[in-house]
Amino acid sequence: MFACGSKSEPKAKVAPEGSAALTTPSGSASSTARDGKIDLAPAVRPTPTEPLPPPSPTPDTTAVAFEAQARDTVWAPATEAEIRHRFDTGVRAGRLEGTECRADQCLLTMSGTEEEMARAIRDLETEAGLRKFADHIILGGPEQRDGKLVVKAYAVFARDRGPN
Repeated sequence: MFACGSKSEPKAKVAPEGSAALTTPSGSASSTARDGKIDLAPAVRPTPTEPLPPPSPTPDTTAVAFEAQARDTVWAPATEAEIRHRFDTGVRAGRLEGTECRADQCLLTMSGTEEEMARAIRDLETEAGLRKFADHIILGGPEQRDGKLVVKAYAVFARDRGPN
C-alpha cells in the first residue's frame, strides 16, 4: 500500500518567518508558559498631566441653572425681541412658540414637523440664527404634542453682569 504524497522520511518542521522562539535578554529560550488564565489585576492607567475640562452642560443641568436665575429686567426684553427677530428672518422653518430670558440664558420653545425642526435647528446654528449672538445652544430632547414636535433650546450668553 502506498499513501499519497507520503515519504518514508518525515519532513522537517519549519516555523513561519518571524515566529522564532521567544528569548530572554540573555539569549536563552523563554521558560514561562501561558496558563490560559486571565489577569484580573487592575490596569495601571496614566494620570492626566492637565486638569480635565469641566463636564459639558446637559439640558437638565441647564434647566436647573435657568430656573435659579433672576430675570434681568433690562437685558431680557431686548434679547427676547432680538431672538424673535432672528427667528422670523433667519430661521426658515418651525415656529417659535415662546422665548423667556433670565440673567444670561434664554429658553426657546419651538414646534413643527420633524423636518421643520431639523431645519430650524440647523438655521439656529448660522449667523442669521444665533451664531455669534449667543455663546452656545443646548438642545433638550424633543417631545410630541398635538401631532407636532416640540423642542426646547437654551441659548446661553457669555455676558458680564457685574454686581446685581
